[in-house]
Amino acid sequence: MIEKEMEGRQTLTALGQLPRISSKSVSVGGAMSSASGLNAILETAALMHASGQLEAARTVLEEAIATEPETAGMPLVWLALLDLYQQSGNQTAFERYGMEYAVRFEQSPPIWVARVLPTSGLRSPGAGEPSPKVEVTSARIQLEGKINADNKALTEPLLQILDAPEKEAYQVDLFRTVLLDEEGALHLARVLAKVRRLQLNLVLDPWPQTLFYEAKRRAVDLVDKEGEGYWQLWLELLQWQPDETLFEACALDFALRFEVSPPAWEPARGRSLSQPAAAQTATPAVAPETEQDTTPPNTVIWRGVLQGAHAPQLAALKERLPVYDELVIDMHGVLRVDFSYGGALANLMARAEGAKKRVTFIRTSPMVLTLLLLVGIPPRAFSRRKK
Repeated sequence: MIEKEMEGRQTLTALGQLPRISSKSVSVGGAMSSASGLNAILETAALMHASGQLEAARTVLEEAIATEPETAGMPLVWLALLDLYQQSGNQTAFERYGMEYAVRFEQSPPIWVARVLPTSGLRSPGAGEPSPKVEVTSARIQLEGKINADNKALTEPLLQILDAPEKEAYQVDLFRTVLLDEEGALHLARVLAKVRRLQLNLVLDPWPQTLFYEAKRRAVDLVDKEGEGYWQLWLELLQWQPDETLFEACALDFALRFEVSPPAWEPARGRSLSQPAAAQTATPAVAPETEQDTTPPNTVIWRGVLQGAHAPQLAALKERLPVYDELVIDMHGVLRVDFSYGGALANLMARAEGAKKRVTFIRTSPMVLTLLLLVGIPPRAFSRRKK
């Protein structure tokens, strides 16, 4: 609980610095955008961040703080920059600017929590060094279809990377797969284990939450020594999360049920395309099981990189809107929102307000907060505390 409160401090401080948005906002010394009332530098950085240009957004904010006194006097600009340092794994710069923030605004700076973007292309720099850009050759592997005994070809793209160059980085997308039978689950688990043990730079992005919980449900629902394939897939997916305690507890249950030795904890190396040493405690792509299990039915947890106007998260939100008068969206695990997703979300928000529905965002990071304000989501939609 203490850790969650510390991680949320950055969001709380950022929300305390929300600008007064007005359609009549005017430009003052180039600092304000007449379109949104937001700081123009923040707008630029937010758009860069939304398109994946993390380093460019960081540079814009750094230069504005150094050369534009009016912009440097806005706490949200500093908090956005500190957010970017967390996302690039640059703890040295984070602490330096955090101290300056504390002195300038007489407020406690955010707590360091590495939140590394999957497509940031940055490594953690050494002390006193600027954030260098690292060229990363990456490939996206999307598996789509039924996970069953008759569809072993589904995993062929994964098997092809067994001979991949050592520096190759991969995003593996399992979001559009459907779990049908135990033999298919066991086969997928074994293939994922093979590529994971190569210790290449791999990440499951987006996190296959539906597949994860379906494997878990089937494993837990079956009795005696049934469902080993589902257990194997569930445990394998746990290896791609940073929660060793949860994995070991589930592995022990597996060992007791099937009277075998528990599998060893051998986590995947790459939870981002370029994993810095400081990012070992990065926010997982999915909440710990205890948080998921205790989430109220009117609360939605979003995580990772949210992209596209037709993303499944938006479709799920659209389905929930008629059911609840008030919805809460927990944004703590969201690393980035692209512009098309933000625009589609703003349209959904407008429809919700027209239907007298209330949607509240909690634990929103400064960069994501700025982008959502920019696309037209009103400040009143953001809560200062977790509900």
